[in-house]
Amino acid sequence: MFQEDKGPGSMAMIKKTSACSFNKVSSLMGNCGDCWEGYWTDHRLASVFQPVYSLAHKRIVGFEALIRPTRNGQPLAPPDFFRGLSTEKLMLADRLCRALHVANFLKLGNKDSWLFLNVATDVAVHARQYGSFFSELLDYYKLSPESVVIEVVEQATEDPERMDRGISFFRDLGCLIAMDDFGAGSSNFERIWRFSPHIVKLDRTIIARAGREARTRRMLPGIISLLHQAGSLVLVEGIEREEEARIAMESDADMVQGYYFGRPEKNPSPASPDFDGLMERCKAELGEKEHLWRRRNKPVLDLFSLALEKLCSGLKPEEALRGMLEDKRTLRCYLLTPTGLQVGSTLTGTAPERRSDACFAPLQEGRSGDWFRRPYFKRALRTPGRVRVTQPYRSITGDGMCQTLSCYVTSGSESWIVCCDLCFSDIL
Repeated sequence: MFQEDKGPGSMAMIKKTSACSFNKVSSLMGNCGDCWEGYWTDHRLASVFQPVYSLAHKRIVGFEALIRPTRNGQPLAPPDFFRGLSTEKLMLADRLCRALHVANFLKLGNKDSWLFLNVATDVAVHARQYGSFFSELLDYYKLSPESVVIEVVEQATEDPERMDRGISFFRDLGCLIAMDDFGAGSSNFERIWRFSPHIVKLDRTIIARAGREARTRRMLPGIISLLHQAGSLVLVEGIEREEEARIAMESDADMVQGYYFGRPEKNPSPASPDFDGLMERCKAELGEKEHLWRRRNKPVLDLFSLALEKLCSGLKPEEALRGMLEDKRTLRCYLLTPTGLQVGSTLTGTAPERRSDACFAPLQEGRSGDWFRRPYFKRALRTPGRVRVTQPYRSITGDGMCQTLSCYVTSGSESWIVCCDLCFSDIL
């Protein structure tokens, strides 16, 4: 696109930039009293705003601006409005939408909140090349760039370096950068590392799947943790039900957005949802899950405690752990030194249900293995005498998902971290 352009000073670029100038965009807007509207051939364009909430602050921290086109009085889906526009017209339409959103945002009287603005990928790619429209727009309306979050949809682009420069243009103005629809389309962590967004918006499909599938629900906290470690805040969008809101909370999301919290409106209600009640229900649910897990698994926890007592009294591991190994939930037991090295062979569960999966035979023997990196080792080492339980995870020694019980014990001059892997499907 724009292949005739030879550089920032080319006549083709100057012509296309002037065709999309601030004055040109302003001429396509009209003040209707309580709001601004845009006019595009036989279309009318209106702004609506959907609130973005911080879970920790329990209040609105921003609004995503969305365009609502109509044609001859009939609503038109935004993709249908933009579809088929030439690159030059797409730039003009994109600028018109941003100008409408800024003008209407100021009418909301929420200058302490962020304004989330979607920028078409093709426009973002050329942002630095095609002039000062956006800075002129912000100056005219006296809106601080720090109040604006530029949302860029993750799409495959022919020129990632130009995309870098486009994003840098908005970042250099002082705007925040949000990567939209992460988890769909061309999204991946390489984009996160490359563009270093301030905010990552998880696609609606992720929270919807987490509401349906236990596996996705277990994975979501880890995904959010990775994004936090990459330096980004995480916004979960598309939340439509209370269950999805609670999943976002328990997964440590920073911000939320969706019909459950507020629909896009010209003048969104300033009222906040009952966050206190929502959080109390979330805490109660987590507490109930913990209580239920403990109640269901009290027999195996008692067996593990008894095995620890026998081991500390001087019995050999095979004898001390016999009761554990006979329980149908037990996959394997093993002892580690305080440095993480495995002592002796892995003791496998003896119940008929615990036949080993031959596909993972090369991994099943753990003798002399070094498990110092494992969470069950680290946590037990920090809390001697206390039984620790891991989150469900995929065992490297086969047999699928498991949870590990671990405890740091001492018998005479010897100390071990005693570990027992339980089949996750049997302990739900």
